[in-house]
Amino acid sequence: MIFRISTWFCVILFLCIGVVLFQVKYTVSDLENMHKALKKQILEKSEELHVLNAEWAYLNDPNRLTALANKHLKNLSPIRGEQEMQLSSLKNSGLGAYDRQELDSLVRQKASLKQRSR
Repeated sequence: MIFRISTWFCVILFLCIGVVLFQVKYTVSDLENMHKALKKQILEKSEELHVLNAEWAYLNDPNRLTALANKHLKNLSPIRGEQEMQLSSLKNSGLGAYDRQELDSLVRQKASLKQRSR
């Protein structure tokens, strides 16, 4: 009788161990697949970063920027003192009559757009 109890105990124990090993095996297999996928994503992102760094270096090349500035900003020069004026002088001169409330609302709209974009 004792032999039968120990035999059944060993059979049940081995079955439990087999089930646990089966689950562990497939869990490890899933984790390995996830690991491979993540390594692939990391490699892709690394390549993308390399391309972006190369593009950034090209776009910020001083010789290229100088050529673009000379091409597109030919007539741009620093502001001279006689070009500056007070906003109130525009209203009095009739050059650019403006409504103070309208100007304030435009400033508020611009500020709210900046806050939304952040």
